[in-house]
Amino acid sequence: MNKAIRKVLRGFALEVQSGDGFIVSKGSKIYRLSSLCRDGLRQKKLIMDFPLPLYFKLAIQFRLLQRLLRLFYYNVIQIKPNVYFVSFARSIAIVENGHVQKMDVSGETFRVLRQSVAIDQHGDIYFGEYKSNKHRGPVRIFRIKQGTSKCELAYEFPEGIVRHIHGVYFDQYENTLYCSCGDIGDESRIIKSTNGFRSHEIVGTGNETWRAVSLQFTKTSIYYAMDAEFEQNYVFEVRKSDGHRRVLGKVDGPVFYSFKARCQDGKDHVFFQVTAEGCPSQEELSAKLYEYDGRELKLVEVFKKDMFSKKYFMYGTLHFPNIEGNTPSSVYLSPVAISKVDNTILEYRPDF
Repeated sequence: MNKAIRKVLRGFALEVQSGDGFIVSKGSKIYRLSSLCRDGLRQKKLIMDFPLPLYFKLAIQFRLLQRLLRLFYYNVIQIKPNVYFVSFARSIAIVENGHVQKMDVSGETFRVLRQSVAIDQHGDIYFGEYKSNKHRGPVRIFRIKQGTSKCELAYEFPEGIVRHIHGVYFDQYENTLYCSCGDIGDESRIIKSTNGFRSHEIVGTGNETWRAVSLQFTKTSIYYAMDAEFEQNYVFEVRKSDGHRRVLGKVDGPVFYSFKARCQDGKDHVFFQVTAEGCPSQEELSAKLYEYDGRELKLVEVFKKDMFSKKYFMYGTLHFPNIEGNTPSSVYLSPVAISKVDNTILEYRPDF
């Protein structure tokens, strides 16, 4: 393993990184730690325990059953002190002082992908439906208005337009919401809205080069990597001023997640994780961490998929935490289905 990557904490996943500590998950429980070390672990504070049926409570104690049943936190976002938005498995909830209030969303159940929830300048929360949707029915973007716990419809894609929503993202530099969708042809698209999706415009669509899961923003640009199943995957920069798109480099496989960190050179570096999916666009069954430093895209490390079935026990992925406050200077990873480091928090601190 790259010498700049070290193991930090085993048996936990890092959900939130902030200036005053860390929020980690273990099974159905969420804790706040002051630090990712033994002292921090001894002083951990329980935030919540997601309510589950007894058989799931038993199953989640075993890592392979947790993976098989997808019993994971996908999003943990602190709205205000002691109040959180969480998505766990196929459930969505507001948690206040440890009390879990599940959101009543009518229709087919769905997941909200990791790091795919936006909070706009008004404090309103936005997220979209990620589901199989083989028959291409309508797909919805939901909103929870600031100070409420009611889930309402913000926008609905008519049937036949998209398969599902990969994520909703907020550009704090321009107070603009973006939504990325998939999967085939014109279904692959990125749209944006400045009025809570009462109206929107298309940033790009038409093929898998616009099939993205995660977006990152700077003052001038949007960065994303393709989540293509069949085509060569690339990382792109889209200039906000005129929509010009340029290729920054190619990566070996589909990218689910990305992350932005302020590094020692004083610049924002963008990180992309390739998923060990084993699709036609991927040469080897490994997760990979790439870094773009404003000049070039480079491969940081290769993480071998573990021995268990990717269909039943999940693809090999590297999860990034949600960020509260300023852009961090270090990069934490929570690997899933990765050989030797599954369920272990890693820290990457390169020498810039």
